Amino acid sequence: MRYVYAIIMLACSVIAFFYATRVFYNRNYKKVTYRYFSLMAISSGVWGLGYGKMYMETNVDTFAIFRVLGIVGIIMFIISGQILINIIAKTLHKLWWIIALEGIVGVFVVLLVINPDNYSIHVTDIGIITTFNSLGVNLIYTGYCIIIAIIYAIICADMTKEKNTKRIRAFGRSFLKVEGLIAIGMVVDTILPAVGINFNIPASTIFQFAGLEIVYYSIHMINRNLIGKENMTGYIYQSLKSPVLVMSSDNKIRLINEQARNMFGLKDFKNDDDGNTINVATDKDSVILIAISRSRRPPNRMSQLC
Repeated sequence: MRYVYAIIMLACSVIAFFYATRVFYNRNYKKVTYRYFSLMAISSGVWGLGYGKMYMETNVDTFAIFRVLGIVGIIMFIISGQILINIIAKTLHKLWWIIALEGIVGVFVVLLVINPDNYSIHVTDIGIITTFNSLGVNLIYTGYCIIIAIIYAIICADMTKEKNTKRIRAFGRSFLKVEGLIAIGMVVDTILPAVGINFNIPASTIFQFAGLEIVYYSIHMINRNLIGKENMTGYIYQSLKSPVLVMSSDNKIRLINEQARNMFGLKDFKNDDDGNTINVATDKDSVILIAISRSRRPPNRMSQLC
């Protein structure tokens, strides 16, 4: 099973890096939420890559290197996620010192956890595993993650109570789902092993990617519906009760509102010969509608637009 888990984690890592690249080249990358999501996705990819390679390794030295990489990815994911939440909740100017403190303590925790004197490596039938040499180190690492999880939960719960901004409430609910997934993962692969119950399942690594998916689609869907300079015209047209149809000089639909769709019976269409089309003849002063939809005869009201 360890190879199955390794493949899953490496696949998650590849997809996370793909998300980071896709967001980087997105025209909305200038938005601060997209920038910090990109950093969060890179962190997720580093986390998955480190632990995915760990599960495949048979060489102890190489195993130790990828373990360090995975732990660095965890701390990066935690900090970048915390920054992203505070930016969306508009609390970064108030809580920046908490994030700075988390980063400083995070460096200390990483150095403590990767110190070879603080853990032991065991070669077993299911692969190489590690155990902390002292309960204190395990408690520090687990306590650090739990404290940040509590801060996450408090901020997200407060976001869901936002009265004036629906967008913030939606993000709050999404981040609470992410928090729940990571908390389950921590219980399975960090807290339970500390008390002798070991399932040998990299739940945190897999679940954090599921959380990244939730954040990605939340940011994408909500930002897509924001009213800005880019979509203000479209928003106005879609809000009108009168039919609106905008064509380009190459005879393709560029904008059509719901009223126009209903008027012409256009539930779905394509701007090519493979589906429903609108063909127009244009001159400097007018746009003459010739035909609409092969599968549907044009309504008589079409002459009203000519």
